[in-house]
Amino acid sequence: MVEEQRIDDSYISKNARPGETWEQARKRLQSTPPPTGEIIERSRLSPPPDNLQTIYGHDGEIHLAKALVKAAHGLTIHQTRLIRYAVSKIHPTAPQPSQLVVRIVAVDYAEKMGVKGSKNFYRDLQEAADALFNRYITITRETPKGRTTEKIHWVSSAKYHTGEGWVELRFSPEVSPSLSMLNNGDKIIYKLQSTVDLKSTYSWRLYELLMQWKDTKRLLISVEDYRNSLDVPESYIYGDIKAHCIDKPIKELKAKCHMDIEFKAIKDKENKKRVGSLEFSWKYAEQIDMPLEGGETPKKKRGRKPKEA
Repeated sequence: MVEEQRIDDSYISKNARPGETWEQARKRLQSTPPPTGEIIERSRLSPPPDNLQTIYGHDGEIHLAKALVKAAHGLTIHQTRLIRYAVSKIHPTAPQPSQLVVRIVAVDYAEKMGVKGSKNFYRDLQEAADALFNRYITITRETPKGRTTEKIHWVSSAKYHTGEGWVELRFSPEVSPSLSMLNNGDKIIYKLQSTVDLKSTYSWRLYELLMQWKDTKRLLISVEDYRNSLDVPESYIYGDIKAHCIDKPIKELKAKCHMDIEFKAIKDKENKKRVGSLEFSWKYAEQIDMPLEGGETPKKKRGRKPKEA
């Protein structure tokens, strides 16, 4: 019996096809040996080394752990776009190194994110990459002894090559498990293209909170948790939250994502004078009326009334 040929993990990473898991790629490449000298023998049972780049998914889907969705992200809109674009490149099921590494080509990023016409997109991309090194996720949890707060850095390193026009992000070991190899019930999934036109981090974060409840299309959340998830300034009273972090995001999600969102404030049970919880219900708009070139909205055509029998 001929011993099964062993192939190097770096060769698998280099030649994996879009959508393949690590194991599927290995089996396919085992059956079609590459040219002599391109393989370094290594046990197929050994885990992928940490210095390998991620196997990319190429489908533009974002997979985030629900625990990460509920956390405060501490990002500007440019940083949010960069992080989400990087996440959309990560294959959701292929086994990953302990730290996910994603290289982003600036021109590809500009085209996919709709900023190709911007004069400053190279600068914005570089500044976003630089700032990510000091940004962190804040996760709060309720325990029998009170609320705990955990802070996790988004990336452990961020590189930008001006001459070649690429950014490389190495996600921290603590956040990497929240971006791949997740069970369906523990994550949200949405297309990056659904959100690329959003101009506000509040709108993006509300969108992700709503994606937790795709089936019921109903989100019930305390004001405190909503404030934490959206990084609402501590100085904001409820009136500020409603105006800037609820009403404006709802308006933008309706215009950019074609979502009809209804919002209701629920009074606190112990203190009826203050709002304790927020309830959102939503659906996708079946049809959005687009203005004509002259600025007029097309009138709906009336159907002919059926004749009586």
